[in-house]
Amino acid sequence: MKPQKRNRQPPNSLRSGAEKKATSKRKRPNVSNVHSDPERPMAPRGNQNIIAAGSHVAIPGPSSSRVLMSSTESLRPESHDVATTIHRRAADNDSSIVSQVGMVPSIQDSHESRQVWVMGSSIVYWAARSIKRRPGGQNLGLQSKGYNFHWYGQRGMKWKKLLPSVEENLRCYPPPQILIIHLGSNDFGLIKGKELIEQIRLDIMRLHVLLPNLSLVWSEILPRRYWHLAENQVAINSTRKRVNAAVCKIFKEELNHGLVICHPNIKAQERDLFRHDGVHLSDVGNDVFLNNVQGALESFASSDRRVFPN
Repeated sequence: MKPQKRNRQPPNSLRSGAEKKATSKRKRPNVSNVHSDPERPMAPRGNQNIIAAGSHVAIPGPSSSRVLMSSTESLRPESHDVATTIHRRAADNDSSIVSQVGMVPSIQDSHESRQVWVMGSSIVYWAARSIKRRPGGQNLGLQSKGYNFHWYGQRGMKWKKLLPSVEENLRCYPPPQILIIHLGSNDFGLIKGKELIEQIRLDIMRLHVLLPNLSLVWSEILPRRYWHLAENQVAINSTRKRVNAAVCKIFKEELNHGLVICHPNIKAQERDLFRHDGVHLSDVGNDVFLNNVQGALESFASSDRRVFPN
């Protein structure tokens, strides 16, 4: 049998003029107009587990979790894409992160009204609720020193929610001068300690890039009488100590005006400081926690101490 002949395209030089003309008119896709920017991330809506205790600030969410605004509502800045700003500035030049931190003023530098945001998980949530029965009120008795506190506590909050929460509030309200962060305990058992430390470090640096005049305060992760997600209670408490030590070092050595609040008087052995679940603080425990925050800010304002207590 003779092999069948295959239909082959004639070489380019043998094609007719009409074929060449038709080929040349084929349109190629225009890739120059492809939009390369990612979609702008949306901040999460508030929910019933978020509390904002403050006379001047309310976090978006159901009416039960809001606090009425005062006349400072007119000071809201124009809405802008804060998330894009954070990641774009951090990605532009890693060295810019280091150069920005030197611009952060200490708490001592200002004698005017200072807005203090306290953000965190259920420890902050319940502390904000217990403030109502304290003589000093929501400002912990520090209003005479110019401190104006705003409490943002979300039950079950994990570290990855910090930046979205900050972004959400910055879209509506002027930035604070001081941000106290009490967060991270709900991440134990879900991610490794090293990974959590790196997440904390990156997000803290991003906050410095976005808000160069912000004084950041790390409130150490508290012990618990019982860790629900832990197979080994001793091991997870050791991880907590390592994370606290590493983040404390970051705040002291990598941030020119990073401040740290320790809680040595809150120990897992002290039953009276915890509720029956062994996780959340009792009324007595909340008082001790708030006393530590109050004492720390008084110390930071009157001295050059960066860790409370020494």
